Amino acid sequence: MNRIIKYGSVEGIPYYNCSAKSSEEWFATGIQRPLFGWTILIFGFLIEFLYIPTIYMMFRTKLVHMTCYKIIVCLGVTDMLATLTCSIFSGWLFIQGAVFCNYPTFIYLAGCLGLSGWCMACGSTLLLVVNRVLDVLYRPLSEYLFDGKRIFFSIALIVFYGVSVAIFSPSILFNSVIMAWIADPLAVDPADKTEEISDFYRNHVQSTNNWIFCSSTCTLYTVYCILVNKMQRGQKSKASRQVFIQSSIICSFNTFSAMTYNAMMFIPPPPWVVVIAELCWSIVHGCPAIIYLTMNRTIRSEFLKFFKLKKTNKKISDISSTSNMRHTGMPATSN
Repeated sequence: MNRIIKYGSVEGIPYYNCSAKSSEEWFATGIQRPLFGWTILIFGFLIEFLYIPTIYMMFRTKLVHMTCYKIIVCLGVTDMLATLTCSIFSGWLFIQGAVFCNYPTFIYLAGCLGLSGWCMACGSTLLLVVNRVLDVLYRPLSEYLFDGKRIFFSIALIVFYGVSVAIFSPSILFNSVIMAWIADPLAVDPADKTEEISDFYRNHVQSTNNWIFCSSTCTLYTVYCILVNKMQRGQKSKASRQVFIQSSIICSFNTFSAMTYNAMMFIPPPPWVVVIAELCWSIVHGCPAIIYLTMNRTIRSEFLKFFKLKKTNKKISDISSTSNMRHTGMPATSN
């Protein structure tokens, strides 16, 4: 974003100028992918639709008074913003068969939003799992660091991190041929491209974020699952199994998407790998809403009653859900 301010416009940034071809000629370089586009576009709208009442239910049931749910709300808002880029904007651009030079300003700004949202989601996820690990391992330390208003300081750091990424790092840019958001706008003729130009496009913050996030998340989730399993050993509890399932889902999608985008900076992966990575990016920001609605008993019950799909029962299981959340660190579960 700072480059736009410095140079006055997106096309004013060195090596981002698209004047070499007309808009029609740039469209001719792209590939329309309507099936893929409509798939992630509809998925994006579905996630946005699910997230709004899900977050509302966290306030309605007062779950948000708990520290971990404050982090979850932060993650939810971040996911909603990132979904605009990775699903809704991407879907429309795939249908159009667009490349960066068709909508340079829009794609540049959307890329800043998507990258910022991804980094904030990484930070929120790490903060959540650190909070959960400490809550199980040594609760007094967790309370000292995160309880009360202190959690808002951590959330503020995440927001500051995301805003800084959007302002001070190069954007990621859509390309329908490669089927991904990449650093290179492909506006410069390959014959004229130098290492200096390639480095001007490269986003070192994104790659560093991905490496740290993947290694830290996988390690901490493994520790967390071991702690919860040890704590509930011999109790035949569903919570332990659900923690493992939810953790595995989150880690798998996050890791595959992050590592594929890191690999694309060095080698062109096969198209099917890129497609899966793009889908994983959408799912990374969408699966939490689905997990909360399907695996959190309190939120699911309130969601169904809110849309009049379930009869009101005054004996809501808020107490048991909250107690379970305190012990396992994940949304309460029930079939």
